[in-house]
Amino acid sequence: YVWDEETGLYSLGSRYYDPAWGRFLNMDSIIAKGLLGHNVFLYCKNRPVTHSDTSGKSDRSILDQIGDWLSDLANLQLSAQMYAYSADMRLLKNVAKSVLSKFGDHTYGVQLTLTGQFGAAGQFSPIGLVIDTQGNYGAIISGGFGGGSPAGSASVVFSMTNAPDIHKLNGLAAQVGASGAMILDIGGDYITFSDAETGEIYMGGSIASGVSFPVGLEFHGLVTMSAVQVEGNLFEDMENIATELESMASIVYPY
Repeated sequence: YVWDEETGLYSLGSRYYDPAWGRFLNMDSIIAKGLLGHNVFLYCKNRPVTHSDTSGKSDRSILDQIGDWLSDLANLQLSAQMYAYSADMRLLKNVAKSVLSKFGDHTYGVQLTLTGQFGAAGQFSPIGLVIDTQGNYGAIISGGFGGGSPAGSASVVFSMTNAPDIHKLNGLAAQVGASGAMILDIGGDYITFSDAETGEIYMGGSIASGVSFPVGLEFHGLVTMSAVQVEGNLFEDMENIATELESMASIVYPY
């Protein structure tokens, strides 16, 4: 409502309202339905105490307005929470980058590994996940052949290498190690491999825990082949989530 001192009228955007007459000076551009809708100069259908018309086009009751205010308040709170989640996600991303950067260039992995050996040895890791300190992550599958003491095992293997990123894990590697089993099988391997492009040598190790047969101590040596399918970058994904949260927040409640 904008009061015009010269004319003594209120401007409601689309038309003027005369408070002395309780009527609009020009007709409604949207004719309401019902008996009262035939008078195109009425203000709030003759209910100015419980209704208001801020646009000059349609009236709303006090209850409608209260509902609008409550809805706006809820949307404002939801939007503010989304912005807060976005800020938290960026903070978590920065903390993760800072922590991982302190470890230098390394790769880390976890794989489910099946091994069988009786003189000759075979190993297969059908599923695994690898990540490096740059935030790259992906799926890895590997298998190999070699020799070792008679044994069979199913283990979860945790590994770490000094390769700068998970792309370097593709290709051949050599590993030697041992494991011992009482109730659970626990073992470790030394791993070495070279960069297919530069020939640089990388090293690492792994720790395995699972079940094996027979119970006892075994030794093995293997040549393995690994293939890494890079899925994405953790830090970029976190930034994308933060940006998407901000976009959703601006839609829920445009500031």
